[in-house]
Amino acid sequence: MRVTGVITADPNPVRVSDRSGLGVTTLSWTSEGVEMVEVRVGAPDGPLFSRSGPVGQAQTGQWVSDGMIFYLQDVSGGLPLTSAHTLATVTVKVEAAAGERSPRALILIYHRVAEVCPDPWSLCVRPQHFAEQLEVLRKHARVLRLRELVAALLESRLPDQSVVVTFDDGYADNLSQAKPLLERYGIPATCFLTTGWLGCAREFWWDELDRLLLQSGSLPETLRLKIRGEEYHWELGEAARYDAEAYHSHRRWRAWGEPDPSPRHLLYRAIYRLLYPLPEAERQAAQDKLRAWAGAELAARPSHRPLSHQEIAALAEGDLIEIGAHTITHSLLAAAPTSVQRREIVQSKAQLEELVGQPVRSFAYPFGKRGDYTEETVTIVRESGFACACSNFPGAVTGGVDHFQLPRMFVEDCDGEEFTRQLWLWLKA
Repeated sequence: MRVTGVITADPNPVRVSDRSGLGVTTLSWTSEGVEMVEVRVGAPDGPLFSRSGPVGQAQTGQWVSDGMIFYLQDVSGGLPLTSAHTLATVTVKVEAAAGERSPRALILIYHRVAEVCPDPWSLCVRPQHFAEQLEVLRKHARVLRLRELVAALLESRLPDQSVVVTFDDGYADNLSQAKPLLERYGIPATCFLTTGWLGCAREFWWDELDRLLLQSGSLPETLRLKIRGEEYHWELGEAARYDAEAYHSHRRWRAWGEPDPSPRHLLYRAIYRLLYPLPEAERQAAQDKLRAWAGAELAARPSHRPLSHQEIAALAEGDLIEIGAHTITHSLLAAAPTSVQRREIVQSKAQLEELVGQPVRSFAYPFGKRGDYTEETVTIVRESGFACACSNFPGAVTGGVDHFQLPRMFVEDCDGEEFTRQLWLWLKA
């Protein structure tokens, strides 16, 4: 049977009379030739909205923003969340009553300023492009510090078309590449740091997985892993030998939205999904086995290393960079018990305050999609002395937003012209 699908929103456009700029709609979908579908927000692998059989319907909460896209994904038999398995999309418009459009601000999320290949999760913006993007912000936006944005929200005086710049994780290039450019253009930023990786000889686990599987070279043909009592077995076959030509042809591959060009990429995605929900100790144990299987060293590549403790002080020096917390281990908080969540949140704050000698008032949820943390997580952050928290789902900041679930727009590696177009769409939509 031919695979087809339709997804609709009612009402669309959503008309709102308050100043939040957020609306509610009901999504309905039908599909043929599939067993199971998921509705995802913002991208084929974006936050999960609903999962059902071939036909379904569900109402959103009051969080739909203008231009939000919902993707109907075929997930039958565990199909990956890529554009190849998108059955249909619907774009929802939100229209305010005349004279009621509320001011809009954007929080931009970056991770790295570097030129690195491969870059499976699009974490890197090349230095030249980052400079062009900062020039656009200086000319066309009112750039605020995150704490200024929160203060404006509390006082109901949000400046329209204002922008905040943030970085997640704590890569060394935040200091070596990003900070000099931020200083050149006079753009403030908040850097959310994962304290357990600072000064660490290892790479972040997703980078180490890239180093083990996506770089040219030879690997054993068979891999067996036991994770949480389950035995997993993969055969690489000819892909065990990955030459420079194949590596070069696949170097621009993205782990989201693109099919797997080789068994190595399929293995990367499969192991990533297995490691993603694990507590840090279990994930490290699995990585130790992977590293032994691959015959690889522990040491981080200079191009991928986290900040050292000394570099954190240099990063925070001056009044341009604000330091925020991003937990200790960058683990999935939604999968962790309350005691672990509290330790990850509270201790990361205390560790950073000791390192930089000043209060840490902002937090960012690891991964940050709606399913990556819970209401309990938000409550813990509120009770831990933070003034705000950033998520990682798309949307503009308006007067009705939850200060502890601030949406952010993901910035990819694009030049100033393309960034200007995106910025205009985000601010003017």
